[in-house]
Amino acid sequence: MEIKNYKLRDFLEIRGSEIERYTNLLKYLDPTPTKHEIKDLTFREVESIKQIIRDSDSLPEVFKYMQGVDEEEFLNLKVVEFYGMYNYITKQLENLIHMEERELIPEHSDYKWEAVEGSERLSVMGILPTIDKLAQGNILLYEEILSLPYLTVFNRLRMDKIKGDIEHDMNKIKEPKTD
Repeated sequence: MEIKNYKLRDFLEIRGSEIERYTNLLKYLDPTPTKHEIKDLTFREVESIKQIIRDSDSLPEVFKYMQGVDEEEFLNLKVVEFYGMYNYITKQLENLIHMEERELIPEHSDYKWEAVEGSERLSVMGILPTIDKLAQGNILLYEEILSLPYLTVFNRLRMDKIKGDIEHDMNKIKEPKTD
């Protein structure tokens, strides 16, 4: 199959099996680096990208964050260029999510929290419980936290996780009895 390097705006007009053939081929393109790395964005931008990619919604906004293009420039991207950058963005996002899972999930679980399904029940709130924890309940700080560099927030959450694991381990140590 010959690939015609459409502008994205024209590519989006294609219907049926032709677009399916294109997408099945283009998803294997080597990733093409974008102007920005996902880890260098703000906490708000990273969380927006996660949600957009998860919901397959508003890709121009993702490209605004990662490539610095507006919607018109986005629609004028060549389809091969778009898929290369899209593959790069999704690979970075996968790596970021794996890093979060590896570094931010506590080693020990709280059986009471699990018994009441605390995580599942709060998951409907998205990232808000994390922001609230970082703001120590002060709603006036939410915007400031969202504007922080992603890695600043990540490292703070990682430190909190390590401290929690240490406290858990220390609580398991029995105090020696003194007579």
